[in-house]
Amino acid sequence: MQPNTTKKRLSPTGKAVYALGDHTINVQLATVSLFFLFFLTEIAGLPPSWAGLVLLAGRGVDAVTDPLMGLIAEAPSLGLDTGDYHAEALVALRSKMDSASAPDPRLLADLELLGPVCEGIGPAATLHVVDGADHSFQVLKRSGRSTAEVFEELVDTTERWATPYL
Repeated sequence: MQPNTTKKRLSPTGKAVYALGDHTINVQLATVSLFFLFFLTEIAGLPPSWAGLVLLAGRGVDAVTDPLMGLIAEAPSLGLDTGDYHAEALVALRSKMDSASAPDPRLLADLELLGPVCEGIGPAATLHVVDGADHSFQVLKRSGRSTAEVFEELVDTTERWATPYL
């Protein structure tokens, strides 16, 4: 199967969604950094200048390791092939929702349509349906199954599917 080489431009809405995701993680990181700085100065007793250097050293390590991880991700088998990054595997866990409980009925994936798509992808795609599970993979007591059994089924199915790729 040939990789998709068509370049698509990101819509302004897509850009806003990515920016929002980046904003939320940066708020988290800033909060953790603030508490860490408080710990270093107030609990560990470091002078503020030394505490700032500790945080700067962390950024320095990040500046080196982030590009290295990108290089590794774009270098299949470390052959240093600088092509586009392609995921080797993707696991999507989705529960069946009826149209009454769906926030937007257009988001529902009809199994009759999804099955042929998976077949068209080939053995890399497996469709596994968990009967009787709701949107959070919970099952009714009358089904005779526990939620733990459902999650065990999901883990076993994912493991069987992923083993050839590991």
